[in-house]
Amino acid sequence: MRIISFAYTWQAFLAGDKTVTRRRWKDRHASQFIRGLRVQAWDKSPRYSGKKIGVIELKLVEKQPIISMPDSDYEAEGFGHMHRAGIEAPKASGFRDYSWEEFNRWRRSGEVLWVVRFKDVETGLIDG
Repeated sequence: MRIISFAYTWQAFLAGDKTVTRRRWKDRHASQFIRGLRVQAWDKSPRYSGKKIGVIELKLVEKQPIISMPDSDYEAEGFGHMHRAGIEAPKASGFRDYSWEEFNRWRRSGEVLWVVRFKDVETGLIDG
């Protein structure tokens, strides 16, 4: 089973507040992720001692310019949850924080990323 790591926003995922993620995937890698596919959700990569935290079903996987990201994705990306909880953005994330202003700075970056919309099938820390 394929995996997606939510290293920067796993807390929002576990709270049920994250339903979309954007990725800097190569097209070939992205082609492995198709609508309807069930994917393991991890708090960080297994290469870095990550743990499985759920299973998601992919609803949409497509490449989009980030400027087209709707305002509602502030919550769907988990930014709102992370900001309200006072969780600091890791330096490696490239974000200064999870504020609305930082979300908009990201949106104006001009990037084109893979958008993955999903629904939770199973959420929670899962052994094995």
